[in-house]
Amino acid sequence: MDTQQIVWIVGHGPVVVHHQFCVDIRRNARFFLNGQRLSTDVYEAVRRLYETCGIHYYQYSKYMSQIMGSTMMCHLQRLFCNCYVVPLQHTFSIRAQYTTNRRHVHAYMVARLVEYESLESRSVVRVNTHFCIKSWKSITCIEYF
Repeated sequence: MDTQQIVWIVGHGPVVVHHQFCVDIRRNARFFLNGQRLSTDVYEAVRRLYETCGIHYYQYSKYMSQIMGSTMMCHLQRLFCNCYVVPLQHTFSIRAQYTTNRRHVHAYMVARLVEYESLESRSVVRVNTHFCIKSWKSITCIEYF
């Protein structure tokens, strides 16, 4: 499967973005860039990324997608290998920041842990993953509540 997609942006021409971003932006209205919600229209969202993030727009299109959710799920499944991990609907959101000093993507999700045998709810966890575009490092924090 090709991971890149070309989106034609009026005034800029063809812009190559990560394919999963184009899929996810239509599904989720909880994507933010510099504190402002991104449009669910692919062309408008890509235009904002391109104009705001400059040469870093592709990295933002890659990490402002299901990739961050999959990263969080992998962390949870490794830590809680004796449970099902069930993400709670409408809790996944991504907040990205692009300034001269700060370039990062922060994802948030709430998940329920369910026992394999009894199918009883074990607990609910809040997962935060912070990915720094400058250093290419990520940190994941898990809180019980």
